[in-house]
Amino acid sequence: MMMKDKAYWILAAVLLMLGGGLLVFSPAGKPDELPPEELFRAMHDSSRFLHTDEVTRRIIEEDPSLLLIDVRNSESFRSFSLPGAVNIPVTDLLLPEWEDYLRAPGMEKVLYSNDDIMAGQAWILCTRVGITDLYIMRGGLNLWADHILVPEAPPETASMELTDRYRFRLGARLYFTGGTGAEVSVMQAEPIPVVRREKKTTIQGGC
Repeated sequence: MMMKDKAYWILAAVLLMLGGGLLVFSPAGKPDELPPEELFRAMHDSSRFLHTDEVTRRIIEEDPSLLLIDVRNSESFRSFSLPGAVNIPVTDLLLPEWEDYLRAPGMEKVLYSNDDIMAGQAWILCTRVGITDLYIMRGGLNLWADHILVPEAPPETASMELTDRYRFRLGARLYFTGGTGAEVSVMQAEPIPVVRREKKTTIQGGC
């Protein structure tokens, strides 16, 4: 537990430094900007994270209120991305062309990268300028791949909750891979095969 707490505070410090550096480039003086003390409190609110299973369920159910935003660079996005996601590199988030997209009413924006670092950086930047309904997929694509593409079977003595979660992940793997069970990594050069479906969305590029 002590190691986990230490890792959390190190991550928080890194996010503060990264966010502070990016804020230099953010528009100044806007009335909807979040004061630094409120931003700091928001950073400690665990509700800003969504579990990989929750994001997966909403993708499969074609939730029209979900906007997936991949904040990695375009090369990484082309290599592999979640179905329906739009690519907005973290350095481009405050460009005017994305203003209406990020502030779309009634939509929940879920940021993700390979892990929590870059997505957390993007969350700080967007939250600071008053963008709401903003979340981070906890663990990013690396954890998503571990949970969904290569789910670990629970022990025979596992609770019904763990067993149901495993069954859900097996079904999700079929949805995303078309039934292939080979172990994969989001960091590999070859893209992971994904079954992509036509989504009914209010904004092009969402899912």
